[in-house]
Amino acid sequence: MRILQVFFTAGWVLLLCGCLKLSGSYHSRAVAGDVKLLEQHPAPRYEERMSHHPVIFIHGLLGAELQTLDDGKRQVWGRFAYADMASQRLFRKLALPLTAAQKYTPIASSGLLNESTVAVGGVEIPLLNYRPVIDFLKKCHYVMEGDPLPENYPHSTLFVYHYDWRKGIDENAAGLSRFIEEKKAYLQKVCQYMKFKKAHEIRFDLIGHSMGGLLARYYVQHGDAALGKNNEPLPVLNWRGAKNVRNVIMVATPNSGYADTFFELVNGLYLTPAAPVFPQGVLGTFVSYYQMFPDPASRSVMFANSDRTVDIFDIQLWLKYQWGILSRSLENRRLLAELLPELSEEQRFNVAADYLRSCLDSGRRFKLLMARPMGLPPEPVRFYLLASAGFPTAEKLAVDAFTGDVSVSGRAAGDGKVTLSSAFYAHNKAASPIFWHGSCTLDGAHMGIMYNELFKYNLMHILFAELQ
Repeated sequence: MRILQVFFTAGWVLLLCGCLKLSGSYHSRAVAGDVKLLEQHPAPRYEERMSHHPVIFIHGLLGAELQTLDDGKRQVWGRFAYADMASQRLFRKLALPLTAAQKYTPIASSGLLNESTVAVGGVEIPLLNYRPVIDFLKKCHYVMEGDPLPENYPHSTLFVYHYDWRKGIDENAAGLSRFIEEKKAYLQKVCQYMKFKKAHEIRFDLIGHSMGGLLARYYVQHGDAALGKNNEPLPVLNWRGAKNVRNVIMVATPNSGYADTFFELVNGLYLTPAAPVFPQGVLGTFVSYYQMFPDPASRSVMFANSDRTVDIFDIQLWLKYQWGILSRSLENRRLLAELLPELSEEQRFNVAADYLRSCLDSGRRFKLLMARPMGLPPEPVRFYLLASAGFPTAEKLAVDAFTGDVSVSGRAAGDGKVTLSSAFYAHNKAASPIFWHGSCTLDGAHMGIMYNELFKYNLMHILFAELQ
């Protein structure tokens, strides 16, 4: 057992440090190859830029620490112990409740996952996640909320919106709306000497990594509007959040979804090659996963050896093939028994099917909404994309029509998680529904793109260009 733990730790460390260039990694920091620059002239001298527009950084899936809200306030995401993962204790704690009446210890985000800790055999190994990106922004003279204020600089200019990444993007966008109004009120009190003296002139630059980019776009276009359900009308494109935003900078964002969401809901998720599987039943409770399914128009999921597209939003297929939370595996039976102990096994699967139906409905509605062309954003809002094409990335999945088994059948350029075409939201020669004001193709893995020096160069250029 100790030998397995050592191999697991070594694999985790190598992967998160970018030494293993594996397709499908949420964590890989690998960086390689050439880049195409957004601009070819020298970047602004950021040490002289003391009049920044405030920045809000929005992390991606898995990117915030989670802790219980009971008296113990136990951390359930951010510190990883091999024993907890092998026994599934860590993963089962993360399952969202399937019913409102279910007994459940509430969990909430407690901060950005700047670094995580791997514990094996009593040894704790710290691993960097978002900290280098935040540190870079600080070097650009942004003042992080909570840090001591520099002399003659009376307010913070860098904020982090952390959220429960298991929940729906629309729900978290409503949280972002409240967060922005709070920070705007704070800045209004202390920015009399700044060039944006009136409250309505305070605009934020939003930097969204991965799922965080989707959240930012939803907020700018729809504010805190609920996604709705079933046959309710979709939210109207009213640019409700645009009044508070200058730039939306999307980094490695799956704008038209990504294939691994469906693949992982069927097969489970291996955070590293040597790690125990993150069970599909637990992942199946995460509403966010369904909202990031590949766009139906991309025809990413096909029946094997045919030209028939699989409608992954069809509940009947999930019932037929017992995918995800409907799996009849021993592990999933144990999960449902733990979540719903008072019910019989058949009743548990009926509850799970009802929950799945609502998640699929949420996913389908989200895809329909975000596929609508945005047109020209209201001034001065700008949309920018920083994406990668340096790693083979799952693009096509094949479903065995008899067994329901799902496998990767095609790969394309991307960051190992999100294809370049998804980031641009451009497939089958169709025009992107997003009006891009600028884009930059780098060469890095899903996390590694942010460790690329030329990523920093281009980010700096966007943030400091045309200060108003």
